[in-house]
Amino acid sequence: MSKKSRSSISSASVANKVGFPSSKASTTAPKKKVSSAVSKALAPVAPPTADELFNAHSNEWDSLHKAAKKRMGPPVHGENLTPVDIILSVFDASEEYGPASNLTRLERFERATRLGLDPPEQLGMLLKVAPPRYQRSGFNGEQARNDDRRCD
Repeated sequence: MSKKSRSSISSASVANKVGFPSSKASTTAPKKKVSSAVSKALAPVAPPTADELFNAHSNEWDSLHKAAKKRMGPPVHGENLTPVDIILSVFDASEEYGPASNLTRLERFERATRLGLDPPEQLGMLLKVAPPRYQRSGFNGEQARNDDRRCD
């Protein structure tokens, strides 16, 4: 090939034949709309909540559950109770760990540990990983915390 014929080939035509757009070309490809299914798949996903991660029926709590059932006996109306519900009900009713009023279960557990009352360590682990709905004692509803509206 001569130099003259080589220079007659434009770089834009070579780029288009190879499949790359030319830097000299001013045409832009039309933007494609992303389908809703693709946009949903690409949307950020919320992390799972504590309730979704926590398994109240886990075998991890079996030893505590057996001890709680032995201490409590068969629960009345217990068909909807999880093993964790039973464990925490027995902890709430146990006088040996001190009063339960105005404390979360974890606060009560930590106080009992500090005072040398030896609550089960597995119970502390349960209280630390349990979602917020398990943190309140059965004796501490929202009313008990907000009981500043007393009539004297």
